[in-house]
Amino acid sequence: MTKTTLTIRETSKFTGMSQSMLRVGLRQGIFRFGYAVKINSDKGGKFTYNIQKAGVEEYVGLSYEKWLESRKGAQI
Repeated sequence: MTKTTLTIRETSKFTGMSQSMLRVGLRQGIFRFGYAVKINSDKGGKFTYNIQKAGVEEYVGLSYEKWLESRKGAQI
């Protein structure tokens, strides 16, 4: 089965953006490749993120798999 989503950490490494920038951008709807959902309505609640690999690949202009191949041996 092909992976269709990426984690915040994977997306951060792939795009070169910080994890906090991604979180804020996803919460504010700035990035078209994913979104954030608040899962706790309490003040300071937690969020979960859905990041579509295809959208990030379009944003970066490179296949995630090709990028991984280019980094063979490096940790994600």
